[in-house]
Amino acid sequence: MAGYYVLPKPYVVYDLQWLPERLDKALAELLRMGLIKYCEQNDVVFIPNFFKYNPIQNRNQAVGVAKRVSELPANTLQKDFLAAVKRFAQPFMELFAERLTEWFGNTETETETETETDTEDKYICASKAAQESKCTPEGDGVEALDEVAATLDEQKAKSRPRSPFTNKRQEQFFDEFWERYPKKRSKGRAERAWVKIKPDEQLFSAILDGLERAKTSVEWLKDDGQYIPYPSSWLNAKGWEDEYKTTAEVNSNAQHRGCTPKPSAFGNAVQAKNRFAGLARDGGTGRVIGCQDSTNTGGNS
Repeated sequence: MAGYYVLPKPYVVYDLQWLPERLDKALAELLRMGLIKYCEQNDVVFIPNFFKYNPIQNRNQAVGVAKRVSELPANTLQKDFLAAVKRFAQPFMELFAERLTEWFGNTETETETETETDTEDKYICASKAAQESKCTPEGDGVEALDEVAATLDEQKAKSRPRSPFTNKRQEQFFDEFWERYPKKRSKGRAERAWVKIKPDEQLFSAILDGLERAKTSVEWLKDDGQYIPYPSSWLNAKGWEDEYKTTAEVNSNAQHRGCTPKPSAFGNAVQAKNRFAGLARDGGTGRVIGCQDSTNTGGNS
């Protein structure tokens, strides 16, 4: 957000699978070219021209930047950050002065004269190895610049949610839903439907509960899941609020009724031994073949 953040060297070394010496050479070249400033003491990096290519667009963004940088550990790059704000974000100087009072207080007595000493200032916080290699890049120091820059971009990208999500939490919510949904079709549409819903913790829990009920329902289990709706359709229809009949409920109802459904054309319900045989009469008595009346009529046995 501000080109000003904590970047421990061990993280870069591990991520790039480099030796520390190789990283020192790459940092030295970045410092020499003025592309970054680095505070070795607290592992803080600052990109002086960040706001030049990523200008602050509005007050809310400026508030966010001020909050973010105020949470950084103490470092010697505060003056450089304020100089960049003054140069590239002049309309928001008053806001930064209000929210970073201590920073501005520390720079009131300092002059802005930077001549021959400007180059040396770039290395105040750099490691000894980086300072010693600042004159002429050797080996793969220059070639490593693109890889270091790519690592910085990758770190920033990982902290941002993917499109169309506006925050990482909603992205994580959706990913968990998607993992549980049995029919993984039209993911893009499902993501857009999720963004419209934008569930909080409570609604997210209700969605997952409804999904688990649906997964055990007769409708979703029928014909190997042929009738399971696409996830986007289910979300748009608020499927988690539907009532579903589970196989256990259906079996329970069948047992309660006693076997198969009975024809009722002749008064008392009787069980049919063969539903395809139709209703056959026995000597005009009206009884269904193979069944007995539940009461004793007193006839001959």
